[in-house]
Amino acid sequence: EEKIYPNPNDGKGIILEFGTLRSGAALEISNAQGGVIHREMIAQGSKQHSISVFQFPRGLLLIRLFNTDINFTWKLLVP
Repeated sequence: EEKIYPNPNDGKGIILEFGTLRSGAALEISNAQGGVIHREMIAQGSKQHSISVFQFPRGLLLIRLFNTDINFTWKLLVP
């Protein structure tokens, strides 16, 4: 099961959990207007990933993890 926590967030950090990646995946974080504010690659074999969110704007963020096999999107509220 894919999940993100804590959500809503305290502005410090989040943990994403997902099944084992069979190949590397891209992680994108977008603001509420759809502008990408962060990108990084997640390595093959990963099962979870943590991100510090203190530098991102407050409000609703969309977090997308994708490759040729998966396409997950989470909504994160940073008050």
